[in-house]
Amino acid sequence: MAKPVLLIVDSDQKALDLIVQDLEQRYRDRCRVIGQTSESEALEILQKLKRDSEPVALLLVDQQMAKMTAAEFLKQATDLFPAAKRVFLTSYKDA
Repeated sequence: MAKPVLLIVDSDQKALDLIVQDLEQRYRDRCRVIGQTSESEALEILQKLKRDSEPVALLLVDQQMAKMTAAEFLKQATDLFPAAKRVFLTSYKDA
């Protein structure tokens, strides 16, 4: 069985790289970590995972995305993977 996917979407490449690195160090034996800076490309990845019947366990999505809100992204992603856990990534300045 395929490892469940942890998908991280953050337009800040530096922040994305750090998050992916941290999650891979902790969960690489149990999960596949995918990072993406583009919301549309992340949705394409999710559509492919759905077609391939691969599990998605977690969606970590930056609250400040370029082309859509995190809520809009998560709505579309949840339609594909309703059981996936969902988390907004925020910075202290956003709070």
